[in-house]
Amino acid sequence: MNDAKFWEIVKTVNWAKDCNYKRIKHWMLNNLTLEEAMAFRKIASQKWALLDNLVGERNPANGGDDSHSDLLYHVVGLGKKEFEAHLDDFLLLAARGSSYGSEEGYTESFSYAIPYEDDYEKSNDPAQLDN
Repeated sequence: MNDAKFWEIVKTVNWAKDCNYKRIKHWMLNNLTLEEAMAFRKIASQKWALLDNLVGERNPANGGDDSHSDLLYHVVGLGKKEFEAHLDDFLLLAARGSSYGSEEGYTESFSYAIPYEDDYEKSNDPAQLDN
């Protein structure tokens, strides 16, 4: 998977619509192979790391490491344009980090939407997906 395909998928799943990781995970399980999902996860993690490097010691999320991770994955989930804007301007990231749960803020966590191998094994039984 290349960057263009990654951002195409992010646009398609439209995290900003409702920040519903269950909806997106369901879509991914039905539209991506396991290999594609693993490649998607790898690129999402790389994008997260770019934002994390920007933040360094300055954690804009109040609430600890989990909030920090949620914030950065949220920005990745918003798409290429928002990701690049936040990557270019720490103050945007800091402002978003101070507003958990609001439209201008972030929510948890786009990373939950990305299936793991065991999700594909469970996908024949949707009731198992959150376990």
